[in-house]
Amino acid sequence: MSHVADMAELYGSLGTVVVLMLWFWLSAFVVLLGAEINAEMERQTRKDTTIGEPRPMGERGAHAADTLGPKRPWRRSRQTQHGDES
Repeated sequence: MSHVADMAELYGSLGTVVVLMLWFWLSAFVVLLGAEINAEMERQTRKDTTIGEPRPMGERGAHAADTLGPKRPWRRSRQTQHGDES
């Protein structure tokens, strides 16, 4: 009977390690996801969001904020210019 108690203690300890590792992985995933979202939000704006004196883009030391995609013309909708031709 003591053999069964030792196995339960062993599995309990191993289960704790597995749950702890899963928690570390999940925490790291959430932190990295937040960093990705923050970097993409910086890329979507041309406004200077850095702290300090305003400087030209490329000289602010903020790589994600200084890397912008090409400027595209604004589209109002997907409808044709002459209205709905149904």
